[in-house]
Amino acid sequence: MAGQPLSEREELINWLLASLAFTNRTVNPNRTRVLAHLVPKDTDAGRFAAQCSTVALAPLAMYETLRSEAQTLLHDARTTLYDRLELLHFVAMSYNWQREYRLALDTIERALPEFDHEEFPIPHASLLMVLSVALRETGDAAGFLDHTMSAIDIYRRNDFPNGVGTGLISLAIAASARGDFERAKADCLEALAIFREVGVRTNEAFALGNMGLYCLSTGDDEQGEAYLNQAIGIGRDIGAPRVFLAYAIHLAEAWILAIRRKVADIRSARCDQADRAKLHESLALLAELEPKIPRRDDFTWNDLLLLRAVCEHLLGLCEDARTHAAQALELESTIASDKGLRILRVDELLADARIIAGQE
Repeated sequence: MAGQPLSEREELINWLLASLAFTNRTVNPNRTRVLAHLVPKDTDAGRFAAQCSTVALAPLAMYETLRSEAQTLLHDARTTLYDRLELLHFVAMSYNWQREYRLALDTIERALPEFDHEEFPIPHASLLMVLSVALRETGDAAGFLDHTMSAIDIYRRNDFPNGVGTGLISLAIAASARGDFERAKADCLEALAIFREVGVRTNEAFALGNMGLYCLSTGDDEQGEAYLNQAIGIGRDIGAPRVFLAYAIHLAEAWILAIRRKVADIRSARCDQADRAKLHESLALLAELEPKIPRRDDFTWNDLLLLRAVCEHLLGLCEDARTHAAQALELESTIASDKGLRILRVDELLADARIIAGQE
């Protein structure tokens, strides 16, 4: 393994870490360092930081354990400044993944004054990218754009294409939130070309998956499903549950809604044999998804319940459908104030769920 190109070694580490996390075993610091040393770093903190940089592939349940060790290393006098920046980047990034955006902002505000930005351009740009995501998700559009463009400029000047691609993906997400899907597609395709050239398959999967969502949003269902299938395939190949989870639920949504739209009234819905086969395939995909959803991710849990309820109802599994519809509506009442990372047609599915559950 030591003789392989760095990108291939990083990908193997990604796979090993994701597999370790998926077993839900307690993370052993010695074991994580054994994996992390495959990326050349000179200190324990550096090796841990390299390992942390891949943890976005792991279930959210792994973050708190890793963040706790990162905090310990941050208080270790032997930790170098560069390693501190890598660790702070991980801590802030993990807060973003858990939607704790204010904690991410606080972490970065403490980190930025610690170092000379010209001396450490790549860590500086990485912190700016995490900062920009937190600003985007807290509604500061101007701050998001300013910091994202600054980070992309630093990455370009320092010949760091993977960072440029990451910045473009972030711009695409913001464009899609404004409803500018053509701009989102253009940024995403540029990022996809970069990720394929540098050989970072995890980022390639995220670019493919996002392209799939943008195509679905503009009515190009066939192309959207093709992109989603490619992203899901990479997620399966490299054992990355977050990649798989991020896009498989959207693929199930596309399948189910394509059939649902053929039905004028959900109350009397019945499907032909071909549609029933696709609905059974959708249920199988949802069943594969279920063990990968973090316990605290009520958004994704509820999306899965909604999809399952409509799918079961279309198949005539009315008792199961009523149960799941009622569960979805009860959970929705606790999270309806924030519809951040949801499936694309959640309102349509909620309307069907109310009918299925007998509430309308």
